[in-house]
Amino acid sequence: MNIVGWFRFYRNAQGLIAFFRDQAVSKWHKAGVAAMTFFTAIYVLSPLDLIPDVLAPAILLVAFLDDLGFMAICFLVLNQIGMRYAESHQLPIGPSNDQLPRPNLSDLESACSGADQHPRAP
Repeated sequence: MNIVGWFRFYRNAQGLIAFFRDQAVSKWHKAGVAAMTFFTAIYVLSPLDLIPDVLAPAILLVAFLDDLGFMAICFLVLNQIGMRYAESHQLPIGPSNDQLPRPNLSDLESACSGADQHPRAP
């Protein structure tokens, strides 16, 4: 994933957080998204599956595919909710200038101030 992909993921995550913080969003919508996430986590952690994980070792990999499928669907739905909320509220792609770290120029200025006092080598 390139840097633009990471910034989009960051924006979608911000959109999902803003979705849950927004008072205008219905509590039923928030509860539905939270319930989907909760039940996906319960399904993945539960020993009861569509394809049981404790069957023959030959199908052990296949038994984990249903868990992986549920997690992928949940992740895609959460990503879509965050993306649509971020686009509808014009959230910026990537961190804003307020969130970027500020360089400490005082150390650089103090280091450079003494440079004028030393003679240069010929």
